[in-house]
Amino acid sequence: MIEYKSHDESFPFNIFVLPLLFGTIITTLNIQWMQSSLLLNAPQGDSLVYMTESFIDYWSFKNGDISELFKKYFVDGNQQASPLLWWLAALSYFLLGLEPINAYLVISAIYLIWIAGVIYLAWCIYPDYKYALACGLMAAFLPSVISHALRNFMLDFVAAAPFIWATAFLLKSDLGFKRGYVIIYSVLCGITVLFRTTLPPYFLSHLFIIAFIAISQKRHPHYGNMLLSALLGTLICGGFIFPNMGRIFDYYGYWTSQASQAANPSSFFYNLAFYFNLVNWFHLKRFALITLVTISFLAIIHLIYIYRKKIIKPEQSRVVFNGLTILIPLALVPTTILSFYSSPAPTVDYTFIAVYLMVPTLLWRAVSEKPKIFWIGAGIMILTLGITQMSFLVQSQSRELSETDYREREVIKMILDDAQHRGKKDIVIGNTAVHQHNSLSYKYWILANYFPSWRGHVNGISLGRTDSAPKLAKMNVNADYVITVENYQKKYPPNNIVAPEANSILQNQYGMVYMPLSFDIPGGCTIRILRK
Repeated sequence: MIEYKSHDESFPFNIFVLPLLFGTIITTLNIQWMQSSLLLNAPQGDSLVYMTESFIDYWSFKNGDISELFKKYFVDGNQQASPLLWWLAALSYFLLGLEPINAYLVISAIYLIWIAGVIYLAWCIYPDYKYALACGLMAAFLPSVISHALRNFMLDFVAAAPFIWATAFLLKSDLGFKRGYVIIYSVLCGITVLFRTTLPPYFLSHLFIIAFIAISQKRHPHYGNMLLSALLGTLICGGFIFPNMGRIFDYYGYWTSQASQAANPSSFFYNLAFYFNLVNWFHLKRFALITLVTISFLAIIHLIYIYRKKIIKPEQSRVVFNGLTILIPLALVPTTILSFYSSPAPTVDYTFIAVYLMVPTLLWRAVSEKPKIFWIGAGIMILTLGITQMSFLVQSQSRELSETDYREREVIKMILDDAQHRGKKDIVIGNTAVHQHNSLSYKYWILANYFPSWRGHVNGISLGRTDSAPKLAKMNVNADYVITVENYQKKYPPNNIVAPEANSILQNQYGMVYMPLSFDIPGGCTIRILRK
C-alpha cells in the first residue's frame, strides 16, 4: 500500500542549505560572466521578445498606463505568451534599477526556488535526508542550467519551479482530503500556466499519479476538493487564458506549420526519440548521462538479484514502487504529449527534467542501506554533473570579447547620431538578414534606457519569412535605416538567402545608400547600414 503522510513536523529545513549554497555560487559566477560577455549584446529569439516586453511594460507601469496594460493582456485577445515572467522582471527594474542583468536575476531566483522544490518533492516521495539532499545537489549541478536556462530569458525553465512545487503539494494533499494543501496546489498550477500557456496538458500527469495512489490505497479521491482545485486553478490563470485563447492556438499552430516546412516531416516515434535524446545532448551532455545510466543499471541489477533470491526487504520494494508511480507519469505523460506535436523543440522538457535526476538517485538509495555506499554512488553522479556544468562555465568565461561583442550599441549610436544630425525626431529601423543585428534588438537598447532621449521615437519593421527578394525589400521600404549583414552564411530562414539581392533592390529601386561606416563583427561578417 502506498501511504503519503504529512511530514511537515519532521521535515529538516537545514537540508536546503547546501544545495542552495551551491546554487547561489553558480548563479554568482554566471552573472559575472554575463555582465562581461553576454550582456554586451541584446538577447536573441524569444528571449529578445520577452525582454523587450518587460521594458515596454515597465515604462507603462511607470507612466501609469494601467488601463492600457489591462486592455493589452485581458481584453484585446492578441497575446500568445503569459506576461508573468516579464512582469517580475519589470518589478526587478523598479527595485534594483533599469538594467538587463536584473531580469536575469529573476531567472536566478527562480532557479533557487526550483532546487528547493526538487528537494521538497523528493522528501514527499521518500522522506529520507540523504535521498532528498542528493536530488537537490544534482538539480543545482544540472549542466543545461549553465548552457541555457540561466542565460536565456525564456519561459520553459521558470515554469518548472511552480510545477515541481505543485506536484509536491499534490502528494501532501492526501488525494485531496487536506484542503489547505489543495488550495496551495491550485495556486501553483495557476502560476505555472501564467508562466507558460502551453502547459495545461502536463497536468494530466497529476491525474495519473492520483489514479495510481487511489488504486493502491483502494480509496477514492476527495472529488469535491479536486473540483475546487480545478476551479481555483482556472480562476487564477483564466483571466489571461480565455480572452487570448484564439491567439494562443493560432500562434502555436502557425509556428508548428512553419517548423514543419523548415525541417523533415516528423512522426510521433521520431519526436519521442528526439525528447529522450534531448536528455543526452542538451541537459546532461552525454558524460553525465552515462554516469546516471550506469548507476541506475547497477541498482536495477541488484534489485533483480535480491528479488530472485527472495531477500528483498519490504522497505526496499516500497521505496521503488512508491517513487516510480509518481516519477514515471511525471516524465512520460508530458513527453508523450509533446511527441504528438509536429515540431520537436529543445528546452520544452525543463518542466519535468528533474525526474531524470530523481529516478537514478531513488534506485540507488533503495539498494544502498549503508550511508557510505549511497554517497559513493550519489557522489559520483553529483561530481560528474558538476564537472560537466563547470566545463561550460569555464569555457564560456575564457572566450575573448572579440568573439562575443556584436557592437550593437556602436551601430545604434551611429544611426541615432546620424538621425539627430539630419534633424529627424522619429525613425524606423529595418533589417534584411535575420541575425543578431535586427530592428528589435536596437529597440531593446533604447527601451533599456541606454539612449533615453530616443525612447518612444524609434520603431522597428516587423519582418515576415519570405524567399522573395522583392518582397523582402518591400517589407523594408518604409524604414529610414536598414541593417544589412555581409558574408552571413546562415541559410534559415529563407530571408538570409535572398538578403543580398534585397539590399541591391533597396539601392537601385528605392534609392537607399550605404552609410560610410561599417562594423566587423564575430563570424567574419560585416554590418553596413542602408539609409534613405
